[in-house]
Amino acid sequence: MLLSIMFPIFILILMGYASVGMGLIQSDQIKALGTFVMKVSLPAFMLYSLSQDKQLDHLSIVSYFTVYGVASLAIFFIAYYCFKHWFLQRSASAIVLSLGATTSNTGLVGAAILPLLIGQEVIHYLALTILFESFILTSLMLFLAESGLSASTQFAVLSKKTLHHIFKNPLILAILIGLLCLVFDYRFPAFLMEPFAWLSKVSAPLALFVIGGTLSKLRLRQIDRQAIYLMLFKTFCLPTLVFTLFLILPKADEAMVHTAVIIAMLPMPTLFMTLGQIYGIEKRTNNAFILSNISALCMLSTCIYFWY
Repeated sequence: MLLSIMFPIFILILMGYASVGMGLIQSDQIKALGTFVMKVSLPAFMLYSLSQDKQLDHLSIVSYFTVYGVASLAIFFIAYYCFKHWFLQRSASAIVLSLGATTSNTGLVGAAILPLLIGQEVIHYLALTILFESFILTSLMLFLAESGLSASTQFAVLSKKTLHHIFKNPLILAILIGLLCLVFDYRFPAFLMEPFAWLSKVSAPLALFVIGGTLSKLRLRQIDRQAIYLMLFKTFCLPTLVFTLFLILPKADEAMVHTAVIIAMLPMPTLFMTLGQIYGIEKRTNNAFILSNISALCMLSTCIYFWY
């Protein structure tokens, strides 16, 4: 089972890595492919998958959201304290690093491997995680970082800027529409959903290809302590805390637990590196990003071996 799932994933990532490394595809083209995945094919995949879902277990949704939310926020603030007081980072830099410790590459990697591992029935958990990371974690990070850089900025201005950043995202809009259809049991006409079905089929392979191409141009300059701490927070502490909290819940659904743990151990999103460039910590974020991808693949392989 491990080979049948992980081997195609490794091959697609390697193809992206080799294509950029050999000059067949340029870095700008990889960025364009990544934009296509995040703004076109992945929203189509989420909307189509959610619209095809048959039922929504409200109790499971509340349990999942509570456990994942509590674990993520706990790691966020622990990581912030660590980077702020132990490594003496500026507040804005510590916030960006804390975001890297708690947000996953849910769109590119999660949407590619979860249907293979568990099935389409857990897509709504994936959608909820993306909403949580966008509305709560990323909004919290942007608000705190921006307010730290400009303390005189009004709350209303920051709130408007943050909400605008979220609602102009096609992926968020697609998830919200899909969840509304799921809640109200609405089905789009088949002829309308067919193009979305076609687009959704290219989402997973392209996402993995883009990950490989992105990694191709990155170099691990040095393995510093901050990058190691950040990698441990992301791929070890967060999934461990999520799993531990689910053990407390009575009769937690196995598919839900596996979904939450796998999402929690996914590597950091590419947004993390972009934020690193904006806030002047590019070297640290790049190192942590590479380490998180390596450790996440190892952790995922281990979980797949024991669970499936």
